[in-house]
Formats: sequence, C-alpha cells, structure tokens
Amino acid sequence: MALSLLERMGGREDVRRVSGGSEIIGFVCPLSELVRDYPGACKVVAGFVEEIVGVPVEDRCPHEGEPICLLETSSGACRL
Repeated sequence: MALSLLERMGGREDVRRVSGGSEIIGFVCPLSELVRDYPGACKVVAGFVEEIVGVPVEDRCPHEGEPICLLETSSGACRL
C-alpha cells in the first residue's frame, strides 16, 4: 500500500528484505522539485508511510545533490 501511494505521487520504488526489516528503494523521488527548496517535505512522505505501515518512520533523507528518500523504521531502514 505504501508503494502504491508513492507511485500515485509520482515516485518509482521497489521493496527488498534486509536484516531487521525492509527497504523501500526510490528510483524517483516523488517530491524532488519541492525537496530542493523545502527539505522538510521529506517528513510528509515519512508521515504517509508511517500511517500505512503502522510503525514509527523517521526521515533520514540526505538533502545534498540529487534528492533520494531514506526513511528509517523501528524494524530497519526503508529507502524510498
């Protein structure tokens, strides 16, 4: 469901299992144009994902260079 939401927002992601959790790997940041000027927009995406997956999600997105989403859950890292 989280991937479906992100795809509807314009993102392109994949999921894989990693030690202690899952990674959602983003090939296209759904808010890349907005994030360049407003890095806090990543927290909006983290909030959407948290609501869907039901565990705390923390924004760890690097805000230098090409926008890449990196969210961390209590059960492992999720890359968007």
